[in-house]
Amino acid sequence: MTAITIITRSFHPDANVGVGGLGFEGDDRDFSFDKNVTARIHHIMPIIRPQAQKGAPKQRLGRSRGAALAR
Repeated sequence: MTAITIITRSFHPDANVGVGGLGFEGDDRDFSFDKNVTARIHHIMPIIRPQAQKGAPKQRLGRSRGAALAR
């Protein structure tokens, strides 16, 4: 079984939000990989998959169109 966890944290890096702040304050901080940093919104999404099996790769390519390709 394969298990991974995706963690997202949302914040606003500037001191104010929008033009002049519009009465809202931002978080006034830089991006970080620190697990203990604060965030206004966070999500933790565990993904558990059964044992992976190797299969044939699948891909689908659409036809490209554009002036350079038209003849």
